[in-house]
Formats: sequence, structure tokens, C-alpha cells
Amino acid sequence: MTIRESLPTHGMPIKKNRSNAEHIQALQDFIGRVDRIENYAVPKLVEDGMVSSAVHLAIGESLKVEEVHPSAEEIDAFVNNLRFFMMSSEATSFENIAESIAALSLPRDVQKQFEFVRSELNRWLSFRSPLGIEGKPLTNERILRVFMFGDVTHINNQEKRAEYNKWAANPLFFPLLKTHFIIVMGQFMTFLRLAADTCRSTLQHLGR
Repeated sequence: MTIRESLPTHGMPIKKNRSNAEHIQALQDFIGRVDRIENYAVPKLVEDGMVSSAVHLAIGESLKVEEVHPSAEEIDAFVNNLRFFMMSSEATSFENIAESIAALSLPRDVQKQFEFVRSELNRWLSFRSPLGIEGKPLTNERILRVFMFGDVTHINNQEKRAEYNKWAANPLFFPLLKTHFIIVMGQFMTFLRLAADTCRSTLQHLGR
């Protein structure tokens, strides 16, 4: 399951038969948005190892949860930018950037650079997390999708919302899931940086 195939669209679909100028603008916008979120709290805290959670339960005592997380506002800010790289209705999605690079009549080795990053991102998203539910492991992608499209974004995805609510109803399990969601977002930044670098190389090749 790839990010292109599994993440929902929202809003107007991307225009077909875009001009070279529009493809180039998409690459520039991709780089600009990556640069914008480079120093957001989520990736910085994840990269510094400052995100964690612990659940304590003892006989005769109430459940105690200790969390070190970015604030809700900081998570919202990152998610609302991250979706521009994930949703096929956005010109800056990985799917549409791949199409833009293919449309610009570049040498095959230049095209392969972005394809490699995208392939590695999809491979990493398919990795099994340390967490599971009902005897089945949860992948990085599934955790990311459920939190993003079932809670944080303003997209009405009833399936993801129902799954999120089911997870949230488990006070032992949910803090660990939320922590993994934040870590996945922070690690996603690594692929965004690599993809932005390939976009820069592409623009340089075009003399931009």
C-alpha cells in the first residue's frame, strides 16, 4: 500500500495537462513548504529525542500517564502542512511532484532521484510499528492516517474517525499510539528534506 494509493483527496482535483511553468511552480512550492516547516516543534523534538510517553497502573491506584509531546497547536501546525505532501488534490503531493518531474523532459537519472525517495518513503510507511491491535501489527502509515484524517485535520473521513475513537477509548494503549504518531511525523521530515533536495537539483538542471 503506497501513500499515493491510500491517502484521501479533498477539495478540487489537480488540473490535468499542466504547463511546464505550473510544474516548475509546484517544485518551487514543495521546496518552500519544506523550508517553512524545517524548524517546527514536531520534527525538532522528535530528532532531539524529546518525545515520549509512559503508562503506570498499580493495584489500588488510578491510571497515571506521563507524556512529553508537542502542544496540540504545534501538532496542528505541522499536520496542516504535512497534508500538502500527501493528498493527491495538492500540486505538492509526492504523487503530483513525481508527475511534474516526469513531464519536464528531464534525463532519466534526474527523474530517478525523486522516484527513489518516494519509493523509500512508501517502504518506510509500510513498516510495522511496535504496536498492534486485535492481534495485528499497525504500520506507520495506518497510525499516521488515522490520527491525521480521523482527528487533526478538518476532513470528514468517517472511517478514520471511527477508528480513532476506538483507539482513544483505550486509556492504556492510546498514549503509546499518539507518541508513535508524533514520532512518525517527525521522521517523515527526513524524506521531505531528501525530496526537496531532488527538487532543487531538478530546478538547477533546468537553469532555475
